[in-house]
Amino acid sequence: QYFLNKNRRFSHIFDPRSGSPVNNGISSVTVIADDCVSADALATSVFIMGDKAGCQLVSNFKGAQAKIIMGNLHIKCGNDAKRKR
Repeated sequence: QYFLNKNRRFSHIFDPRSGSPVNNGISSVTVIADDCVSADALATSVFIMGDKAGCQLVSNFKGAQAKIIMGNLHIKCGNDAKRKR
């Protein structure tokens, strides 16, 4: 999701440290976790933190997996973001 301002596209996610929309090269974050609240919170956090810190966060969260797609379509986090039941 995004909004337009003066023909510029901005993320709907704001960085609480700067108060500005996130602009770090990430196009999409998908997180699979044990529950939807955790997945949503992690995905938003990863988007704000950036790819390196975000991958580290997810790797430390038991049961969570993520895919981060950068603007150049490069995929980060190295796992397959699939969950076996």
